[in-house]
Amino acid sequence: AQRVLELGCGTGRLLASLASRAEQVVGLELDPAFLEVARQGLEALPSALCGRVKLVQGDMRGFAHEGAYDRILIPYNGLYCLLNDAQVLDCLRSVREHLAPGGELLLDAYAVHRQHLEPGDDEPDANHQEYVATLEHGGASIRVFERSSWNLETQRLDVTYSYISEAPEGLSVREYTISQRYLFADQLDALLEQAGLALIERRGGFDAPGFDEDSDLQ
Repeated sequence: AQRVLELGCGTGRLLASLASRAEQVVGLELDPAFLEVARQGLEALPSALCGRVKLVQGDMRGFAHEGAYDRILIPYNGLYCLLNDAQVLDCLRSVREHLAPGGELLLDAYAVHRQHLEPGDDEPDANHQEYVATLEHGGASIRVFERSSWNLETQRLDVTYSYISEAPEGLSVREYTISQRYLFADQLDALLEQAGLALIERRGGFDAPGFDEDSDLQ
């Protein structure tokens, strides 16, 4: 691919790899703090790679760039950050408008299957937290915990991360919630069609040949 657009590039963890495979890479991100971290990371790259990457602050629900892209990527469950069909359609229609002839949209997200959902699945213990990791930052030890809340009717998943910092000056806690709305495979197909896109292939993982009711990804 000559030109690649990544929607929701975050802190830029894919940009260097993309720049080694394409002539021009654009990373679009809504959060200015994430973009600043991405800029710092790009400055550490060889100038030949850094020169191929452009960072843009913008909203994946609607964007307008000059030129067309051979590949547009929405990685790491990024599509699920759009919390209703209207937002997903706005995004997919913008993608369609920016694809070059023969261009492709590639995305990955965790797969949820209707037949695996049981009554009561959306009634988690609000006090249950799972330990994730311990980080060292600025002289402090930070323990990270995760708790989740589901709503089957709205297909909503809210994941809250608690950061418990133990520093010489005392204990502090910060929390951050990521809200997502997952899509079943048939719902995604319908939205792609409404946006004027045709499904080429669906896989159940990066190394999986096909997609079925046991697939963890789509």
